[in-house]
Amino acid sequence: IVHCTIPLSLLEFCKRLTRISPSGNQQGNIRIPGDNPIRHTEQDVLQRAEVAEKFARQVCRLDTSEGAVVGVFGPWGSGKTSFIHLARKVFEHEEVPVLDFNPWLFSGAEQLVERFITELSTELKLMDLENIGEALLEYSDLFSGSLGTIVKISGKYYQRREGGIQQKHEKVAAVLREREKPIIVILDDVDRLSAPEIREIFKLVRLTASFPNLVYIVCCDRQRVEQALGEETAGLSGRDYLEKIIQLPFELPEVPEHLLAKELHGAISDSLAGVEDSGPMDEGEWPIIFDEIIRPLVRNMRDVRRYAITIRHTLDDLDGQVARNDVLALEAVRLFLPGMFRRLPRAIETLTMPGWFIHEQHEELELVHDPKPMVQINKWIKSQVEAVVKAADDSDRNVTRDVTRDVADAVVDRLFPAGEHLFHAGTDENHVPETENDKERLDRRRVAHEHIFRLYLERVMPPNLQGNRHADHVISLMGNREGLKEYIYSLKSPVWYGLIHNLDLSGRRFSNKDLENLVIVLLGRWSKMPNQMADWILLDRTRTGIQRVIQQILDHTENSEERNYMVSRILDVLNSLSSRLILVELLKRLDTPGSGVVPEWDLEESENMLCNDIVAASSENLADECDLLRVLYYAKRYAADDAYHTDISVSELTITVLLSALLGKRSSVFLAGFPIEIHPDLDWDGLVKLYGNSQHLQQRISDLKVSIDDLAPWIERRIPFEDFQKIIGLADQYLEKDQPDEAGT
Repeated sequence: IVHCTIPLSLLEFCKRLTRISPSGNQQGNIRIPGDNPIRHTEQDVLQRAEVAEKFARQVCRLDTSEGAVVGVFGPWGSGKTSFIHLARKVFEHEEVPVLDFNPWLFSGAEQLVERFITELSTELKLMDLENIGEALLEYSDLFSGSLGTIVKISGKYYQRREGGIQQKHEKVAAVLREREKPIIVILDDVDRLSAPEIREIFKLVRLTASFPNLVYIVCCDRQRVEQALGEETAGLSGRDYLEKIIQLPFELPEVPEHLLAKELHGAISDSLAGVEDSGPMDEGEWPIIFDEIIRPLVRNMRDVRRYAITIRHTLDDLDGQVARNDVLALEAVRLFLPGMFRRLPRAIETLTMPGWFIHEQHEELELVHDPKPMVQINKWIKSQVEAVVKAADDSDRNVTRDVTRDVADAVVDRLFPAGEHLFHAGTDENHVPETENDKERLDRRRVAHEHIFRLYLERVMPPNLQGNRHADHVISLMGNREGLKEYIYSLKSPVWYGLIHNLDLSGRRFSNKDLENLVIVLLGRWSKMPNQMADWILLDRTRTGIQRVIQQILDHTENSEERNYMVSRILDVLNSLSSRLILVELLKRLDTPGSGVVPEWDLEESENMLCNDIVAASSENLADECDLLRVLYYAKRYAADDAYHTDISVSELTITVLLSALLGKRSSVFLAGFPIEIHPDLDWDGLVKLYGNSQHLQQRISDLKVSIDDLAPWIERRIPFEDFQKIIGLADQYLEKDQPDEAGT
């Protein structure tokens, strides 16, 4: 069964396996190798046919006058059943009857014992060996339940049953002794049974192995069987017990390294062949990924088949959204080192931490905590990555701990450069390590980028990753303002924020008209975003992101006259005062002597026009502004003293001002054991400056509280009412502290 990491309906599962065409014909079927033993020599890719034939001839030459037990030993998945199938060719040629008994088809020790002799007797009858079958059935009647509880009855009872166990045993032996050739009974999959069942099977073999011309071939994992047969409390060694039963032990030969590697390569190629988009691949990295991560974990052909099935499903499901090298490596970890794979989601941030984030947190922590925070950060990161690597030791596979640890180290080194750099960073130095460009990881769809890694693990596209896809589409629509507007305005808040974060115009060529369209639509959409407490951090980052995009646009337009003309057209089109303020303030910061960004008289005129429009705006229009606090404070600061007369006592304006005063107070983001959080706060200083002093501000808030129930419908159209009550609560906390008013501190 294909291992699915996400739920699939049965119909969808079947569709993925067969790809049935609409007409009902099975066209383009997916060739998924089954985990089935081979039956013919032409299927012998491991070149074991000759060894199997020699083994069969050796079995046929055994002295079976008192029976024999042959053991074919090999770990699970090593090809024991396939090996026996190859040996049958000799048994058939020698006309030696072969009976199969698979104990895995029966459950419970009692059923195993009863069914074994019944099945054996029935098979003998079908092979025209009815006399032997009848004798075995009579022999089996003497047993009730498991062999450990042979019925103990008196000698008189044996006499009534025409003799006891010994007499019945001799009758079976006499019939078998008349045969010229032995009968081979194959017991396969013994190691799949429970320990009590394994013990019962071997008691059964031991009890019947002395029959002449009866040869048992027991196929099993030696280690598993020895553990089941051993009884530590009784001081009984499972190995000694097994050696007393098995006369001819045969260890299955190891799979030649070059053949297994060849089959693994072929299985991967076959799995990739039918996938429409298997993702980008770094051909230079692939040999290293294969040799250091995948190949060491694959022990046998069963592993090859399981791995081929797994990667086929996963690549088909991801639809090319994750780099192929990374998928192939991580699928090997998921399948063969499940302990390590389970640990990966808990270390996403550590393994994918971009360099800019480390620098940002380094600066924050220097302000809040230790002046050398990287010492603590490096120790914390090292412990997180070390936990992932150590989790690889939790493997029950027949590979050494050194191999699993080497593979785990390679996973970190090859797939997660950030984790590798941070893991090996010195813990005794205040050093901020440099890591691979975060944007490059995203473009290459590497799991080293957090959003790509989450997509692989969760199979749900993160909002920021959706933003990257949307950003590409936005760039394709820049020449059509209406189409661009329709598309951008249709995006929900998280995707919109992700789009701004991922919108990168560097390295591309655009016309001035394209750039103008983009600025107008972006600023227009931002000014209409609904306010929500859950989005306040993203809203602030979006403003920063828009400023970054505009900066790129201004840098992109090399001709100063064309740039100035474009800016003037944008300002003429924008209706939102908040949007115009962003553009004017950005231009003002860029207007350094000799920069040529915008002539001084143009900038001054733009500022005056903005101030006049703010002063002239009605309270109704101002209440629709998304950044009213900054808009009103800008007018108060730059408008003529006799011109600024906006009545900010209107409750609707108080509401909008409070909404635009949300900001983040950093006590930090949890990192390296530091209890750092970012939580909502108010720009109290800005509010006090706008209203003149805290008494005036307190009065406006008090007036608002009186009419807040009547204003609830108006508030609900802008922000959930419960969220606004939280903002009022934040304001009350400041008012209770009786903040200094005139100084504005």
